[in-house]
Amino acid sequence: MLKTHLKTDRARTHVGRISKFGLLEMTRQRVRPSIEYTSYEPCKYCQGRGITPSVETLALRFLRQLQVDSLKEKHACIRALLPPDVAFYLLNKKRKEILEIESRRDCGILIEAQPDMVPGESRLLFE
Repeated sequence: MLKTHLKTDRARTHVGRISKFGLLEMTRQRVRPSIEYTSYEPCKYCQGRGITPSVETLALRFLRQLQVDSLKEKHACIRALLPPDVAFYLLNKKRKEILEIESRRDCGILIEAQPDMVPGESRLLFE
């Protein structure tokens, strides 16, 4: 009787053996995506992971990006557009690192807070 019901079920099933305690192990794999998956969109801040990076993590990620992008070409000035929390963190806590990049690359770095930017978003403008 179990086999006839499993044949009509569209989900992939795997039936194990009966254990010494008399339990039957059976697993099913869903065929269709869940209603939640089709009805909702991932969060624009965390891309659906349920967590957002801390301000410090975003600032360090941006500093790495700035170091790599400033190596590509020589520019007199680099404008960095960042969310306010990240911009203030960089200006207050990472000023030494920014000055170091400026002296190594012989350019000016201007950090601007953009209130309309979301965490994780940043933009570099080379002038």
